[in-house]
Amino acid sequence: MSEAAVASAETAAPVEGAGSVQTSEQSSVQTSEQEVVEAAEEAKGGPLTEDELATLQSLLGRHKFKQKVDGKEYEVDFEEMRKGFSHGQAANARMQEAAELQKQFKPFADAADALKSGDWRPMVEMVGYENAKKFSEDLLIHEIEWNKMSPQEQAYKQAELERDQLRAEKEARLKKDAEDQKTAAEKDAWDEIDNDVAEAIKQSGRKPTPRLIARIATEMLDHLEFRKSKLPAADALGKADSRFWTDFAEISAGMDPKDIAAKLPPEVRDALRKLEVETASSHGFNAGRRPPSPKASKRRGPSKRMSTDNFFENMEKRFG
Repeated sequence: MSEAAVASAETAAPVEGAGSVQTSEQSSVQTSEQEVVEAAEEAKGGPLTEDELATLQSLLGRHKFKQKVDGKEYEVDFEEMRKGFSHGQAANARMQEAAELQKQFKPFADAADALKSGDWRPMVEMVGYENAKKFSEDLLIHEIEWNKMSPQEQAYKQAELERDQLRAEKEARLKKDAEDQKTAAEKDAWDEIDNDVAEAIKQSGRKPTPRLIARIATEMLDHLEFRKSKLPAADALGKADSRFWTDFAEISAGMDPKDIAAKLPPEVRDALRKLEVETASSHGFNAGRRPPSPKASKRRGPSKRMSTDNFFENMEKRFG
């Protein structure tokens, strides 16, 4: 790493004591590691190599920074300071959120405290005069009607109210139970489909890629929509493969075999070459060579060694 880049990186790093923390919830780290790296690259005039980046990170790791927390001074490295800043920012965000909620809730709390002492004005200001007036009128009318009833009518009315409340609670409970049962049934159905798809892919000996799963799911959903019945994942895989090979035949019909081979994965091309060699070997000859004739392949017995006299004797018979 060049001296200029190192010097620039050290300049970009926080000066000791410059980034003091005033409270345990706040931190004032102003420079990130990325900014230090960018400063070094700017000084170098180009991106850092892996060795230069490692050197810079090592430099940041060894460099100590003085930080104050609640008046007490600590020495921390760059990573510790960065983590402290992140935690401080998260704590600040939570405290600000809590403060905002407290600010929004405070008028309601003040109005409730005022009601305890008989002061309705804060509550009326919150809900609005007309709304408060209507509520008061409805309450007064209800009270007048209630007082007009005989004790028997009041008891009957009270029983009706309790009945309606119990009925509402029962309906809410039944609705929740039905929703829970529906959710559980949907989960069981999806788990069954997932297991069915996983087993079909496993039996096919293929890898469960997202595209393969999507093709199976499309076939199953189409069958369910148009046939109104469930299609096993193994059958869906077969239909998806059939559609794929039909499309492949149409697309590859006018293509150069070299272009087709170039688009195949390397492992598939190697497997095809191996299959070609094995096919050729199974016919008793290598590719590119003519098969030996039965006469040439007939095994001959051991031949006798010819003596010199016999050799010249044969030559004289042939050319003498």
